[in-house]
Amino acid sequence: RRNAETNRARCKGLVEVREMSWETASGLARAMPHGFDLVVASECIVPKLYPMEPFVGCLSELIAERTTGLVASEHRLHHGFDPRVRFVELASRIGLRAAALPASALHPEFRCEDITVWEVTRAVGPSSSVLGMKHAGCCGLAETGESGGCSTGSRYLCRWAVNVAQWTPSEDEFQRAVEQLATAEERAAVRRFRFVEDQKRALLSRVLARKCAAEALGVASGEVVIARTKGGKPFVAAPQGRLPEAPNFNFNISHEGDCVVLASEPLCVVGVDVAAPQQVRRPGRSTEPAEEFFRNFREVCSAAEWAVVRGVGPEDAPMLAMFRRLWSLKEAFVKARGDGLGFEPLRRAEFSFPQGDVWGTRATVAVDGHRRVDWSFTIKELPNGHWVSVARGPPSDVVDQLGQFRASFTVPSPEPALFQKELQAPSPEFCFLQIHDLLRA
Repeated sequence: RRNAETNRARCKGLVEVREMSWETASGLARAMPHGFDLVVASECIVPKLYPMEPFVGCLSELIAERTTGLVASEHRLHHGFDPRVRFVELASRIGLRAAALPASALHPEFRCEDITVWEVTRAVGPSSSVLGMKHAGCCGLAETGESGGCSTGSRYLCRWAVNVAQWTPSEDEFQRAVEQLATAEERAAVRRFRFVEDQKRALLSRVLARKCAAEALGVASGEVVIARTKGGKPFVAAPQGRLPEAPNFNFNISHEGDCVVLASEPLCVVGVDVAAPQQVRRPGRSTEPAEEFFRNFREVCSAAEWAVVRGVGPEDAPMLAMFRRLWSLKEAFVKARGDGLGFEPLRRAEFSFPQGDVWGTRATVAVDGHRRVDWSFTIKELPNGHWVSVARGPPSDVVDQLGQFRASFTVPSPEPALFQKELQAPSPEFCFLQIHDLLRA
């Protein structure tokens, strides 16, 4: 109160400061029909004692289209409950976009490990999905390099990653984690790999898939049945309840090097691929010179793509990085379609970068010489030289010989305007999740 009076005096009436409580939010909002410029709030959430829902509801009353909210939140973690994830989820449901500010944006005196400062705005304009979901970013954790609970703002639109290299379980710990898998088939599939690192990737890819499907469907992970098309594309076989906000819910997974990644979409078909550098994929072995490495992949890239790869040289490192980018894009495209090994040679899918920005985050594709405007691609760099690509495309392009995956679509032929808006909506950043939280859940 003292600070408010001081600020009023300093600003000579140019700034109006009002104190509020949860109970007075509606009255304050009605008194300011054009909305506030800035709303500042702080909270500490303890499940059952201090629930989050009233607080988020209060923010909804106060934050108008042109309002910026700054929220300081103490994120005490509880078993099975991460307040950061819940905050973004609740905010997105009522049309708010919440993004965590990186530590670099805060004054050093006000940085604290267990407090997140959020920028909260009304989700309006072209970033709002026509399906009623908000394509919000991932709560900022990916940008700061931190790991932990995070959310893309919708349980149907996920971009998740885990760092396998940070997990070094004992043999007993690992076997206990494998036993948590729901089916004997999954456990056998993990143990079929010879090397422990491959077993870890296989385990975590299955855990991520079940978590994503369970959260989208609102069921326990053990109730989820995941099947694969003949081409190897995973999909939810059961339960298949209709999801009005996500009529074609589907996901895809990739793992290589340090990373296991997952992407899901509500309407478009999705594919994801992560490509790791040689020294991460084959630790302890000498790295092949770029041109020697490329000899084994002559059929992967078109002449124009090879020109792009060599155009960032002559040093090996940028050429190898550009090749990983293109490889990742091609694999994401094929995995979204569900071809498996049936799409060959890969140079049939030729990628280019808008405005010639070869290190940009977006790409386009031409298949057999025909540009496909019904596909969109994003590509980002993850830590330690990994490149991850996400492909979005039309459900009609799915290759599914048995027809079970296609049968899971409620809208197999979306209305063109609806499809294009979803296709071009911003793709969220990837969030790194804590492995011990995933396994505990």
